[in-house]
Amino acid sequence: MTHSAAEDGPLFDQGFAVGPWGYTFAISQKTGDGFDIFTRNTTHGEVEARLTTTGDAGVMNVNPDISPEFKWVAFASAPNADANYDIYVVREDGTDLRQITDTPNINERWPSWSPDGLSLAYAAIDNAASNPNWDIYMVTSGGGNTRP
Repeated sequence: MTHSAAEDGPLFDQGFAVGPWGYTFAISQKTGDGFDIFTRNTTHGEVEARLTTTGDAGVMNVNPDISPEFKWVAFASAPNADANYDIYVVREDGTDLRQITDTPNINERWPSWSPDGLSLAYAAIDNAASNPNWDIYMVTSGGGNTRP
């Protein structure tokens, strides 16, 4: 168990993804005023790595997804709960953080790796549009396996 509403309050984890071999999972957990991404062992739940450290300051790091070879974790991030999200990736050890999208007026969430690890699909909505609607987009790396 990583969160108890009775003990930790009503804020539930903001996303969860099991790694390709089932030994590790990535999870978004409440830290400070925001959320951070962690990897944990599926057997005993112990933290393996803290992939982001900005949640203490109110940044919302949510919706993680682990790449097929567990080299990268993709997630959505926003400066606060009221801001639009962009897509980021970080290596499984918390290094090499990369911003994939930079669209201040569009809200992007729920990244999902393609089976070959070369592309990320995600949902996005332009809330300023006259008739906003969630659409699916994809970004492709164009290079070797699991490289954003």
